[in-house]
Amino acid sequence: MRTRNIAGAGALLAVCLLLAFSMSPCPAVAAEKPGVVNWTDYAAGMARAKKEGKPVLVDFYTTWCKDCKKMDKTTLADPEVVKLLAGKFVAVRVDGDTQKETASKYGVFAYPTFCMLGPDGGKVYQNVGYLDKSDFMVMLEYASSGAYKTTKFKEYYKSRKK
Repeated sequence: MRTRNIAGAGALLAVCLLLAFSMSPCPAVAAEKPGVVNWTDYAAGMARAKKEGKPVLVDFYTTWCKDCKKMDKTTLADPEVVKLLAGKFVAVRVDGDTQKETASKYGVFAYPTFCMLGPDGGKVYQNVGYLDKSDFMVMLEYASSGAYKTTKFKEYYKSRKK
């Protein structure tokens, strides 16, 4: 009788462990959070962009940057921006203070700096400074539509802001 209880307890423990591990988020594949930008690190983001054929938005920021914090609370919290980023981009975030080599690679000298990259990692467009939702959406649409292949950003921006 005692052997049977131990076997039952072992089976119960196995089921509990299986459930616990299947419900915990895997660090390599973070769970998507609805309503917020799901940032990834540079290396993982570039690999994912190449695999999925998506453009990349790289947000170069610092913890002390006032405009970076303002972007987080306004533009990057807007539901339309979040939806467009989630659907058509790989969103990458790089701390310019701790990842200086990556920031230097893209010529980042001020914050925030947003680099739009093609799926192959080639630079599409770069903006330095705060952007409101309207201007940020134009920048995202420029990259996601492929307009950068035939049109300079300045021309595209003028045509969209009429």
